[in-house]
Amino acid sequence: MPELRKGATLMVDVIDMNNLGAGIAKVDGAGVFVRGGVTGGVADVEIIKATPGYFVARIVRLVKA
Repeated sequence: MPELRKGATLMVDVIDMNNLGAGIAKVDGAGVFVRGGVTGGVADVEIIKATPGYFVARIVRLVKA
């Protein structure tokens, strides 16, 4: 698993949605908010924001809609 930091690319399973419409994934226990992600989707994402409590990512490649 790649290190969770800004600029890292990884594959995630979107397990839920938040109230702002972003998908939610968990990687090593950390929350990753995926812009444009939907529940049940699998995507390669790039982390665009890293904070001590969560990460924000954008989809690079959609693996499964």
